[in-house]
Amino acid sequence: MASDVVVVQHVLNNHSFIRAPTQVQKGDTHRRFRSALSPGFAPAVVRSFSPIFSEAAQRIVQEWDRLCSSGSPTLVNVCDLLDHATLDIISEAALGLPLNTVADPKHPLAQTHLHVLSTGFNRSQTDLFADALLPYIPTFILRRTLRLPTAAFRALVNFRSVTDAMSTKIIQSKTEDKTTDPALDNDILSILIKGLSGQRKEKLTASELAEQVRVILLGGQDTSADALAWCLYELAKEPAYQGKLREEIELYHRSGGDQMEYDSMPLLNAFIKETLRFYPAAPYLERVAGEDLVIPLESEITMTSGERISHLPVKKGQFIAVAIASHQRRVRLEALWGADADQFKPTSFSGGYRVCAGWRFALSEMQIILAELVLNFLFALSKNDPVRPLYAGILVPITEKGVKGLPLFIERISE
Repeated sequence: MASDVVVVQHVLNNHSFIRAPTQVQKGDTHRRFRSALSPGFAPAVVRSFSPIFSEAAQRIVQEWDRLCSSGSPTLVNVCDLLDHATLDIISEAALGLPLNTVADPKHPLAQTHLHVLSTGFNRSQTDLFADALLPYIPTFILRRTLRLPTAAFRALVNFRSVTDAMSTKIIQSKTEDKTTDPALDNDILSILIKGLSGQRKEKLTASELAEQVRVILLGGQDTSADALAWCLYELAKEPAYQGKLREEIELYHRSGGDQMEYDSMPLLNAFIKETLRFYPAAPYLERVAGEDLVIPLESEITMTSGERISHLPVKKGQFIAVAIASHQRRVRLEALWGADADQFKPTSFSGGYRVCAGWRFALSEMQIILAELVLNFLFALSKNDPVRPLYAGILVPITEKGVKGLPLFIERISE
Protein backbone atom coordinates (compact mmCIF):
# COMPACT_ATOMS: atom_id res chain seq x y z
CA MET A 1 0.00 0.00 0.00
CA ALA A 2 1.44 3.38 -0.99
CA SER A 3 0.62 7.06 -0.41
CA ASP A 4 3.98 8.37 -1.68
CA VAL A 5 3.07 11.12 -4.18
CA VAL A 6 5.53 9.91 -6.82
CA VAL A 7 4.34 6.31 -6.49
CA VAL A 8 0.68 7.40 -6.70
CA GLN A 9 1.30 9.43 -9.86
CA HIS A 10 3.39 6.66 -11.42
CA VAL A 11 0.90 3.86 -10.71
CA LEU A 12 -2.25 5.74 -11.73
CA ASN A 13 -0.74 7.21 -14.92
CA ASN A 14 1.27 4.21 -16.10
CA HIS A 15 -0.64 1.94 -18.50
CA SER A 16 1.47 -0.98 -17.34
CA PHE A 17 -0.65 -0.99 -14.19
CA ILE A 18 -4.16 -2.28 -14.78
CA ARG A 19 -7.25 -2.18 -12.60
CA ALA A 20 -7.95 -5.22 -10.45
CA PRO A 21 -10.13 -7.63 -12.45
CA THR A 22 -12.89 -7.67 -9.82
CA GLN A 23 -13.31 -3.88 -9.85
CA VAL A 24 -14.28 -2.73 -13.32
CA GLN A 25 -14.50 -3.68 -16.96
CA LYS A 26 -11.18 -3.69 -18.80
CA GLY A 27 -9.77 -1.54 -21.58
CA ASP A 28 -12.04 -0.85 -24.54
CA THR A 29 -15.05 -2.36 -22.74
CA HIS A 30 -14.63 0.05 -19.82
CA ARG A 31 -14.31 3.02 -22.18
CA ARG A 32 -17.38 1.90 -24.13
CA PHE A 33 -19.42 1.55 -20.94
CA ARG A 34 -18.35 4.98 -19.71
CA SER A 35 -19.11 6.61 -23.06
CA ALA A 36 -22.51 4.90 -23.30
CA LEU A 37 -23.51 5.96 -19.77
CA SER A 38 -22.35 9.59 -20.01
CA PRO A 39 -25.53 10.97 -21.74
CA GLY A 40 -27.54 9.93 -18.70
CA PHE A 41 -25.39 12.14 -16.45
CA ALA A 42 -25.15 15.23 -18.68
CA PRO A 43 -25.49 18.60 -16.85
CA ALA A 44 -28.97 19.33 -18.22
CA VAL A 45 -30.19 15.87 -17.21
CA VAL A 46 -28.83 16.23 -13.67
CA ARG A 47 -30.45 19.67 -13.30
CA SER A 48 -33.81 18.12 -14.18
CA PHE A 49 -33.49 15.87 -11.12
CA SER A 50 -33.44 18.77 -8.63
CA PRO A 51 -37.15 18.32 -7.72
CA ILE A 52 -36.46 14.65 -6.92
CA PHE A 53 -33.55 15.62 -4.66
CA SER A 54 -35.67 18.28 -2.94
CA GLU A 55 -38.59 15.92 -2.37
CA ALA A 56 -36.30 13.34 -0.75
CA ALA A 57 -34.82 16.04 1.49
CA GLN A 58 -38.32 17.11 2.54
CA ARG A 59 -39.19 13.52 3.46
CA ILE A 60 -36.20 13.42 5.82
CA VAL A 61 -37.22 16.76 7.33
CA GLN A 62 -40.78 15.55 7.89
CA GLU A 63 -39.65 12.31 9.53
CA TRP A 64 -37.13 14.06 11.78
CA ASP A 65 -39.81 16.61 12.64
CA ARG A 66 -41.90 13.75 13.95
CA LEU A 67 -39.00 12.36 15.98
CA CYS A 68 -38.18 15.81 17.42
CA SER A 69 -41.75 16.67 18.40
CA SER A 70 -40.76 17.10 22.06
CA GLY A 71 -38.85 20.26 21.17
CA SER A 72 -35.64 19.09 22.86
CA PRO A 73 -32.57 17.52 21.21
CA THR A 74 -33.30 13.94 20.13
CA LEU A 75 -30.75 11.18 19.55
CA VAL A 76 -31.20 9.86 16.00
CA ASN A 77 -29.18 7.46 13.85
CA VAL A 78 -29.00 9.76 10.83
CA CYS A 79 -27.71 6.97 8.55
CA ASP A 80 -31.09 5.24 8.47
CA LEU A 81 -33.05 7.94 6.64
CA LEU A 82 -30.07 9.02 4.53
CA ASP A 83 -29.77 5.45 3.22
CA HIS A 84 -33.47 5.26 2.34
CA ALA A 85 -33.72 8.78 0.91
CA THR A 86 -30.76 8.29 -1.43
CA LEU A 87 -32.19 4.93 -2.53
CA ASP A 88 -35.48 6.70 -3.35
CA ILE A 89 -33.54 9.27 -5.36
CA ILE A 90 -31.49 6.86 -7.44
CA SER A 91 -34.52 4.63 -8.02
CA GLU A 92 -36.64 7.46 -9.42
CA ALA A 93 -33.95 9.48 -11.19
CA ALA A 94 -32.08 6.54 -12.69
CA LEU A 95 -34.87 4.03 -13.28
CA GLY A 96 -38.05 6.10 -13.36
CA LEU A 97 -39.30 4.02 -10.42
CA PRO A 98 -40.80 6.27 -7.70
CA LEU A 99 -40.37 4.81 -4.21
CA ASN A 100 -40.81 6.12 -0.70
CA THR A 101 -38.68 3.79 1.40
CA VAL A 102 -38.30 6.60 3.94
CA ALA A 103 -41.93 5.84 4.85
CA ASP A 104 -41.86 2.19 3.71
CA PRO A 105 -38.44 0.75 4.66
CA LYS A 106 -39.71 -2.82 4.16
CA HIS A 107 -39.99 -2.42 0.38
CA PRO A 108 -38.31 -5.50 -1.22
CA LEU A 109 -35.75 -3.41 -3.09
CA ALA A 110 -34.81 -1.53 0.08
CA GLN A 111 -34.49 -4.76 2.05
CA THR A 112 -32.24 -6.53 -0.45
CA HIS A 113 -30.23 -3.44 -1.40
CA LEU A 114 -29.37 -2.36 2.14
CA HIS A 115 -28.70 -5.97 3.14
CA VAL A 116 -26.05 -6.23 0.43
CA LEU A 117 -24.38 -3.09 1.75
CA SER A 118 -24.51 -4.27 5.37
CA THR A 119 -22.54 -7.44 4.57
CA GLY A 120 -19.50 -5.25 3.86
CA PHE A 121 -18.99 -4.45 7.55
CA ASN A 122 -20.22 -7.72 9.05
CA ARG A 123 -17.50 -10.09 7.86
CA SER A 124 -16.78 -13.61 9.07
CA GLN A 125 -13.37 -15.24 8.61
CA THR A 126 -14.84 -17.25 5.72
CA ASP A 127 -15.99 -14.03 4.02
CA LEU A 128 -12.56 -12.43 4.37
CA PHE A 129 -10.78 -15.55 3.11
CA ALA A 130 -13.08 -15.76 0.07
CA ASP A 131 -12.52 -12.07 -0.72
CA ALA A 132 -8.76 -12.51 -0.50
CA LEU A 133 -8.89 -15.29 -3.09
CA LEU A 134 -11.04 -13.44 -5.64
CA PRO A 135 -8.25 -11.54 -7.47
CA TYR A 136 -6.50 -14.83 -8.23
CA ILE A 137 -9.54 -16.70 -9.57
CA PRO A 138 -10.04 -16.84 -13.39
CA THR A 139 -13.18 -15.15 -14.69
CA PHE A 140 -14.87 -18.37 -15.85
CA ILE A 141 -14.50 -19.78 -12.34
CA LEU A 142 -15.38 -16.46 -10.70
CA ARG A 143 -18.91 -16.70 -12.11
CA ARG A 144 -19.39 -19.86 -10.09
CA THR A 145 -18.24 -18.23 -6.83
CA LEU A 146 -21.74 -16.83 -6.39
CA ARG A 147 -22.47 -20.27 -4.94
CA LEU A 148 -19.87 -19.89 -2.17
CA PRO A 149 -21.40 -20.35 1.33
CA THR A 150 -20.82 -16.81 2.66
CA ALA A 151 -23.32 -14.21 3.82
CA ALA A 152 -21.93 -11.70 1.33
CA PHE A 153 -22.46 -13.99 -1.67
CA ARG A 154 -25.92 -15.04 -0.49
CA ALA A 155 -26.92 -11.39 -0.17
CA LEU A 156 -25.44 -10.64 -3.60
CA VAL A 157 -27.36 -13.51 -5.22
CA ASN A 158 -30.61 -12.27 -3.67
CA PHE A 159 -29.92 -8.69 -4.75
CA ARG A 160 -29.05 -9.85 -8.26
CA SER A 161 -32.27 -11.86 -8.48
CA VAL A 162 -34.44 -8.93 -7.37
CA THR A 163 -32.72 -6.33 -9.57
CA ASP A 164 -32.58 -8.62 -12.63
CA ALA A 165 -36.33 -9.18 -12.48
CA MET A 166 -36.98 -5.51 -11.84
CA SER A 167 -34.63 -4.16 -14.53
CA THR A 168 -35.86 -6.62 -17.16
CA LYS A 169 -39.45 -5.61 -16.45
CA ILE A 170 -38.66 -1.88 -16.52
CA ILE A 171 -36.58 -2.07 -19.72
CA GLN A 172 -39.25 -4.15 -21.46
CA SER A 173 -41.96 -1.71 -20.37
CA LYS A 174 -40.00 1.35 -21.51
CA THR A 175 -39.07 -0.29 -24.82
CA GLU A 176 -42.61 -1.40 -25.68
CA ASP A 177 -44.63 1.54 -24.31
CA LYS A 178 -45.29 3.95 -27.19
CA THR A 179 -47.90 6.07 -25.36
CA THR A 180 -45.58 7.93 -22.99
CA ASP A 181 -44.38 11.34 -24.15
CA PRO A 182 -40.61 10.87 -24.75
CA ALA A 183 -39.99 14.41 -23.48
CA LEU A 184 -41.40 13.43 -20.08
CA ASP A 185 -39.60 10.08 -19.86
CA ASN A 186 -36.23 11.55 -18.90
CA ASP A 187 -34.85 9.23 -16.24
CA ILE A 188 -31.33 7.93 -16.85
CA LEU A 189 -32.44 4.46 -17.93
CA SER A 190 -34.90 5.89 -20.49
CA ILE A 191 -32.15 8.05 -21.96
CA LEU A 192 -29.87 5.01 -22.25
CA ILE A 193 -32.64 2.90 -23.78
CA LYS A 194 -33.09 5.52 -26.50
CA GLY A 195 -29.43 4.96 -27.32
CA LEU A 196 -30.03 1.25 -27.99
CA SER A 197 -31.56 2.08 -31.34
CA GLY A 198 -28.89 4.62 -32.27
CA GLN A 199 -25.85 4.18 -34.48
CA ARG A 200 -23.18 4.95 -31.86
CA LYS A 201 -20.67 2.14 -31.65
CA GLU A 202 -20.36 2.80 -27.90
CA LYS A 203 -23.98 1.81 -27.24
CA LEU A 204 -24.75 -0.99 -24.78
CA THR A 205 -26.67 -4.14 -25.54
CA ALA A 206 -29.98 -4.75 -23.76
CA SER A 207 -28.37 -7.35 -21.47
CA GLU A 208 -25.45 -5.04 -20.63
CA LEU A 209 -27.92 -2.28 -19.84
CA ALA A 210 -29.81 -4.57 -17.46
CA GLU A 211 -26.53 -5.38 -15.69
CA GLN A 212 -25.77 -1.67 -15.33
CA VAL A 213 -28.95 -1.23 -13.28
CA ARG A 214 -27.18 -2.99 -10.40
CA VAL A 215 -24.09 -0.83 -10.82
CA ILE A 216 -26.15 2.37 -10.86
CA LEU A 217 -28.18 1.34 -7.80
CA LEU A 218 -25.13 0.41 -5.73
CA GLY A 219 -22.86 3.22 -6.89
CA GLY A 220 -25.53 5.91 -6.80
CA GLN A 221 -26.93 5.27 -3.35
CA ASP A 222 -24.42 4.30 -0.69
CA THR A 223 -21.67 6.72 -1.71
CA SER A 224 -24.00 9.74 -1.44
CA ALA A 225 -25.63 8.53 1.78
CA ASP A 226 -22.31 7.96 3.53
CA ALA A 227 -20.80 11.22 2.26
CA LEU A 228 -23.82 13.08 3.66
CA ALA A 229 -23.40 11.23 6.96
CA TRP A 230 -19.76 12.37 7.20
CA CYS A 231 -20.91 15.93 6.39
CA LEU A 232 -23.32 15.88 9.33
CA TYR A 233 -20.67 14.31 11.56
CA GLU A 234 -18.20 17.13 10.91
CA LEU A 235 -20.93 19.77 11.26
CA ALA A 236 -21.89 18.29 14.64
CA LYS A 237 -18.23 18.60 15.72
CA GLU A 238 -18.03 22.26 14.66
CA PRO A 239 -21.13 24.20 15.81
CA ALA A 240 -19.51 27.54 14.87
CA TYR A 241 -19.02 26.50 11.24
CA GLN A 242 -22.47 24.92 11.27
CA GLY A 243 -23.87 28.34 12.22
CA LYS A 244 -21.96 30.13 9.46
CA LEU A 245 -23.11 27.60 6.89
CA ARG A 246 -26.71 27.99 8.03
CA GLU A 247 -26.45 31.77 7.65
CA GLU A 248 -25.20 31.35 4.07
CA ILE A 249 -28.03 28.95 3.22
CA GLU A 250 -30.63 31.26 4.78
CA LEU A 251 -29.25 34.22 2.81
CA TYR A 252 -29.44 32.38 -0.51
CA HIS A 253 -32.83 30.93 0.42
CA ARG A 254 -34.27 34.41 1.04
CA SER A 255 -32.89 35.77 -2.23
CA GLY A 256 -33.48 32.75 -4.46
CA GLY A 257 -36.44 30.95 -2.93
CA ASP A 258 -36.98 27.57 -4.55
CA GLN A 259 -34.45 28.37 -7.30
CA MET A 260 -31.32 28.51 -5.15
CA GLU A 261 -27.99 28.62 -6.99
CA TYR A 262 -26.18 25.94 -5.02
CA ASP A 263 -23.02 26.18 -7.11
CA SER A 264 -22.67 29.83 -6.02
CA MET A 265 -22.59 29.02 -2.28
CA PRO A 266 -18.89 29.08 -1.28
CA LEU A 267 -19.18 27.67 2.26
CA LEU A 268 -21.51 24.85 1.23
CA ASN A 269 -19.33 23.72 -1.66
CA ALA A 270 -16.06 24.08 0.25
CA PHE A 271 -17.54 21.96 3.03
CA ILE A 272 -18.74 19.22 0.68
CA LYS A 273 -15.40 19.10 -1.15
CA GLU A 274 -13.46 18.98 2.12
CA THR A 275 -15.65 16.10 3.26
CA LEU A 276 -14.89 14.21 0.04
CA ARG A 277 -11.16 14.88 0.55
CA PHE A 278 -11.16 13.81 4.19
CA TYR A 279 -13.57 10.88 3.80
CA PRO A 280 -13.12 9.62 0.22
CA ALA A 281 -15.68 7.02 -0.84
CA ALA A 282 -12.83 4.89 -2.20
CA PRO A 283 -10.02 5.20 0.39
CA TYR A 284 -7.75 3.05 -1.73
CA LEU A 285 -7.54 1.80 -5.32
CA GLU A 286 -6.06 -1.51 -6.40
CA ARG A 287 -3.81 -1.89 -9.41
CA VAL A 288 -2.00 -4.91 -10.83
CA ALA A 289 1.42 -4.78 -12.46
CA GLY A 290 1.11 -5.97 -16.07
CA GLU A 291 4.87 -6.51 -16.30
CA ASP A 292 8.00 -6.35 -14.17
CA LEU A 293 8.55 -2.71 -13.23
CA VAL A 294 10.62 -0.39 -11.08
CA ILE A 295 8.69 2.40 -9.36
CA PRO A 296 10.50 5.62 -8.33
CA LEU A 297 9.98 6.86 -4.76
CA GLU A 298 9.51 10.43 -3.57
CA SER A 299 12.26 9.90 -1.00
CA GLU A 300 14.48 7.04 0.10
CA ILE A 301 13.10 4.43 2.48
CA THR A 302 14.91 1.97 4.74
CA MET A 303 14.18 -1.72 4.25
CA THR A 304 14.02 -4.21 7.13
CA SER A 305 17.51 -5.34 6.08
CA GLY A 306 18.82 -1.82 6.66
CA GLU A 307 19.27 -1.15 2.95
CA ARG A 308 18.10 2.27 1.73
CA ILE A 309 16.36 2.35 -1.64
CA SER A 310 15.02 5.10 -3.92
CA HIS A 311 13.19 2.76 -6.33
CA LEU A 312 10.80 -0.10 -5.62
CA PRO A 313 10.90 -3.26 -7.80
CA VAL A 314 7.49 -4.75 -8.60
CA LYS A 315 6.92 -8.10 -10.31
CA LYS A 316 4.26 -8.83 -12.91
CA GLY A 317 0.98 -9.82 -11.25
CA GLN A 318 1.69 -8.11 -7.93
CA PHE A 319 -1.08 -5.96 -6.46
CA ILE A 320 -0.47 -2.38 -5.35
CA ALA A 321 -2.99 -0.53 -3.21
CA VAL A 322 -2.91 3.23 -3.81
CA ALA A 323 -3.84 4.76 -0.46
CA ILE A 324 -6.05 7.66 -1.59
CA ALA A 325 -7.19 8.53 1.94
CA SER A 326 -3.61 8.69 3.25
CA HIS A 327 -2.44 10.62 0.17
CA GLN A 328 -5.14 13.26 0.70
CA ARG A 329 -4.19 13.76 4.37
CA ARG A 330 -0.41 13.92 3.89
CA VAL A 331 0.99 17.05 5.51
CA ARG A 332 4.08 16.73 3.28
CA LEU A 333 1.88 17.68 0.29
CA GLU A 334 1.71 21.26 1.56
CA ALA A 335 1.50 22.76 -1.95
CA LEU A 336 -1.58 20.68 -2.71
CA TRP A 337 -3.51 20.30 0.56
CA GLY A 338 -1.80 22.76 2.92
CA ALA A 339 0.39 22.23 5.99
CA ASP A 340 -2.63 21.08 8.02
CA ALA A 341 -3.83 18.42 5.57
CA ASP A 342 -4.45 15.99 8.43
CA GLN A 343 -7.12 18.31 9.84
CA PHE A 344 -10.66 18.92 8.58
CA LYS A 345 -10.67 22.57 7.45
CA PRO A 346 -13.19 23.42 4.72
CA THR A 347 -12.27 27.11 4.68
CA SER A 348 -8.83 26.28 3.26
CA PHE A 349 -10.07 24.02 0.47
CA SER A 350 -8.79 25.11 -2.92
CA GLY A 351 -8.30 21.96 -5.00
CA GLY A 352 -10.46 19.68 -7.08
CA TYR A 353 -10.82 15.93 -7.08
CA ARG A 354 -10.98 13.10 -9.57
CA VAL A 355 -14.52 11.93 -10.01
CA CYS A 356 -16.70 9.22 -11.51
CA ALA A 357 -19.19 9.46 -14.38
CA GLY A 358 -21.99 10.40 -11.99
CA TRP A 359 -20.15 13.14 -10.09
CA ARG A 360 -22.58 15.92 -11.10
CA PHE A 361 -25.47 13.79 -9.89
CA ALA A 362 -23.84 13.10 -6.51
CA LEU A 363 -22.71 16.70 -5.97
CA SER A 364 -26.12 18.19 -6.80
CA GLU A 365 -27.81 15.61 -4.58
CA MET A 366 -25.52 16.45 -1.66
CA GLN A 367 -25.91 20.20 -2.12
CA ILE A 368 -29.71 20.11 -2.02
CA ILE A 369 -30.11 17.60 0.81
CA LEU A 370 -27.39 19.08 3.03
CA ALA A 371 -28.72 22.63 2.57
CA GLU A 372 -32.25 21.54 3.49
CA LEU A 373 -31.14 19.64 6.59
CA VAL A 374 -28.86 22.40 7.88
CA LEU A 375 -31.62 24.95 7.26
CA ASN A 376 -34.04 23.03 9.47
CA PHE A 377 -32.01 21.29 12.19
CA LEU A 378 -29.16 21.73 14.66
CA PHE A 379 -26.73 18.81 14.90
CA ALA A 380 -24.57 17.80 17.88
CA LEU A 381 -22.38 14.81 18.70
CA SER A 382 -23.38 12.19 21.24
CA LYS A 383 -20.40 11.74 23.58
CA ASN A 384 -21.64 8.29 24.57
CA ASP A 385 -21.87 7.05 20.98
CA PRO A 386 -18.45 7.37 19.29
CA VAL A 387 -18.08 6.35 15.66
CA ARG A 388 -15.11 5.49 13.47
CA PRO A 389 -14.57 5.10 9.73
CA LEU A 390 -14.50 1.55 8.36
CA TYR A 391 -13.71 0.47 4.82
CA ALA A 392 -16.56 -1.77 3.63
CA GLY A 393 -16.35 -1.30 -0.11
CA ILE A 394 -16.64 2.41 0.68
CA LEU A 395 -15.87 4.42 3.81
CA VAL A 396 -18.77 4.11 6.27
CA PRO A 397 -19.34 5.29 9.87
CA ILE A 398 -19.36 2.42 12.37
CA THR A 399 -20.51 2.45 16.01
CA GLU A 400 -18.80 0.71 18.92
CA LYS A 401 -21.18 -2.22 18.36
CA GLY A 402 -19.67 -2.80 14.93
CA VAL A 403 -22.74 -1.79 12.94
CA LYS A 404 -23.20 1.05 10.49
CA GLY A 405 -24.59 4.12 12.20
CA LEU A 406 -24.10 7.74 13.16
CA PRO A 407 -26.06 8.71 16.30
CA LEU A 408 -26.40 12.50 16.49
CA PHE A 409 -28.53 14.80 18.60
CA ILE A 410 -30.80 16.75 16.28
CA GLU A 411 -33.02 19.67 17.23
CA ARG A 412 -35.64 21.42 15.11
CA ILE A 413 -34.91 25.09 14.44
CA SER A 414 -37.90 27.27 15.28
CA GLU A 415 -39.52 29.00 12.33
